[in-house]
Amino acid sequence: MDKVTCIAFILYHSSDDNTIRDFAIKLLNGDVSLREATDNRLSSLIAMAEFQYKKKKPNSLDIQNFADEFMLVEV
Repeated sequence: MDKVTCIAFILYHSSDDNTIRDFAIKLLNGDVSLREATDNRLSSLIAMAEFQYKKKKPNSLDIQNFADEFMLVEV
């Protein structure tokens, strides 16, 4: 899986806050970029997610299930 998908997965599962979860889903779908996170809370969570991604990548199957559930596919 690519870096952005992994970071979206980590962000989504790092909080029960709907704002963060919505951002993670938008990130997964390409509606926002990592650089667009101007909120201090979001940028600190993104930094944490990037650190966690570099330290230990999440399980590929879990990431795939996350992407299958939340990624919008246009036909």
